[in-house]
Formats: sequence, structure tokens, C-alpha cells
Amino acid sequence: MKNIKLKKVFYIVATMFLGWLLSMIAHDCLEVWHINKLLAEDIIPLEYHFWIFSSYLPSSTKISLMFIGLIGGYLLGQRWWYLVYVKKWHWWRKK
Repeated sequence: MKNIKLKKVFYIVATMFLGWLLSMIAHDCLEVWHINKLLAEDIIPLEYHFWIFSSYLPSSTKISLMFIGLIGGYLLGQRWWYLVYVKKWHWWRKK
């Protein structure tokens, strides 16, 4: 029983990490788009500083995307756990 709980915690943390990584990719793509848009309009982008991070998007955007990625990863991990380990639904086995 203890191994199953540890396995589930690892599974959820791994999908939360995946969600965080995807949110950072989304942030970077959004930042590149924003910088290109400003430069096309001959506006110099402003750099925002938050703690040790700097960005050309407001800090609230970076933090919001990070939390969306973490929460989305948690929900996705819970769903995948349910489908794979509770319902025994696997891609190689068709029902």
C-alpha cells in the first residue's frame, strides 16, 4: 500500500513538472511574440524584474502561467492516474 501511494505522488509530481515546463515554453513563445510586436511598432520593450527573474512581460503573467501549468499538471496527473491505474485503460489494449 505504501509503494502505491509513493508511486502516485511521484506520478503527480512528474506531471506537475511537465505542466510547469510547458508553461515556461508558452511564456517564452508569448514573450517572443510580444517583443516582435513591439519592435514592429518601433517601441522599445521594457524589462520587468521579479526577484531574480527578468522578463519583457509583466511579472503577473509569468507567475500566472506558472501556476496554471502546475495546477494543470496536477489535474492531468490525477486524471492519468485514474485512467491507467484505476480503470486499467492502456493504449495497447483496446476495449
